[in-house]
Amino acid sequence: METQKKVRMELVGLDGNAFSILGAFGANARSQGWTQQEINAVVKEATKGDYDHLLVTIASNVEQPEFDEDDEEEFEDINPFEDCDRFNNFDFSEDEEDLE
Repeated sequence: METQKKVRMELVGLDGNAFSILGAFGANARSQGWTQQEINAVVKEATKGDYDHLLVTIASNVEQPEFDEDDEEEFEDINPFEDCDRFNNFDFSEDEEDLE
């Protein structure tokens, strides 16, 4: 069941568990003014088939947030490997002595 209304939410990064997906959809839909009847209709359709059917149904009722290029600037200076050198140069020999 695809409705005219769309829930604005990010699907990428959600726990892939079917219950988590349905819960996230329901919570976001409620916060965006959907009625319980509208939510139930989508959930009922999503749970009629297998996992793939659930994903397709939820995805067809979701509008992914637009990527804002201004957001990109926030992440340009983040280096996830910044602390790797500190970890790689750590002296573990002291810990080995404690194990003896």
